[in-house]
Amino acid sequence: MVTSVVWPLALSVVVCAIGYVATKTIRMRLLFLRLKKQGLVSISSTNGVEGQLLTTYPQPMPPWNFVAGHLLSLPPLLEKFPAGSQQSDAFSLLSQDFADTDGCFYMDAWPFSNPLLIITSPDMAVQACQEHDLPKPDVLVPFFAPFAGGSNLFVMNGAEWKRSRALFSPGFSAKVMLECMPHIVEEAEVYVSLLRAHARKGDTFSLDEVTCDYMMDVIGAVTM
Repeated sequence: MVTSVVWPLALSVVVCAIGYVATKTIRMRLLFLRLKKQGLVSISSTNGVEGQLLTTYPQPMPPWNFVAGHLLSLPPLLEKFPAGSQQSDAFSLLSQDFADTDGCFYMDAWPFSNPLLIITSPDMAVQACQEHDLPKPDVLVPFFAPFAGGSNLFVMNGAEWKRSRALFSPGFSAKVMLECMPHIVEEAEVYVSLLRAHARKGDTFSLDEVTCDYMMDVIGAVTM
């Protein structure tokens, strides 16, 4: 009796999940199809492979197709990095193909992420982060929720962010920073010694782990 109820229910859940993914995929692909129809010009790309001209494609985004979006552009780039490298590393290499653009390009990496505008220009980054009060994406909320425990500076917007950020401003004054400098330098010396040790061994290591440990040591030394 239980089995006769569970299996139809499970099948319904699977069908709904597949339907949701398919619908969302079509919506995302149609978005980029509209971008292609809005007059994007063509440039050449080497996909980060020196001396190998692969294709010409609409600017500013890599080769795109309706089925895979831009996903096919990433594996060849990730092969150039050590195992365990992040997707953002491939974006850094891919940005070399857009040196003559405005310092940005689109990425359709669904279902692994929502549509992305990759910004590589410092001037454009200032516009996006400082000159214009652009809202932070909703995807940040579940990302920070496990260790933030609720609303925080990383997900706040507008007046709420300004009010909360002002609470921290005294702690980042020039006077306070100068007083903390001896502790920061002390931790930096430890950090540099670890990097030099790895350089002497010539091994592959997690820079992210070592740097995060350094940041936590600095925060601990300054706050305590």
